[in-house]
Amino acid sequence: MENFIIFFNSFFNYIVLLLCFVAVGAIGGIVGAIMAKKKVAKNAGEETDKKDTDK
Repeated sequence: MENFIIFFNSFFNYIVLLLCFVAVGAIGGIVGAIMAKKKVAKNAGEETDKKDTDK
């Protein structure tokens, strides 16, 4: 029984560590996507301003 408790503790520790890595990766992906959308919108706004001043 003692070996099972040690195994379960080790297994649970790795599962929690994996979930932490997944959470950090997901947060990074979400923040990156939001920043990319803002950059695209900003660049699109600058292009329309340049087109208006060229006329």
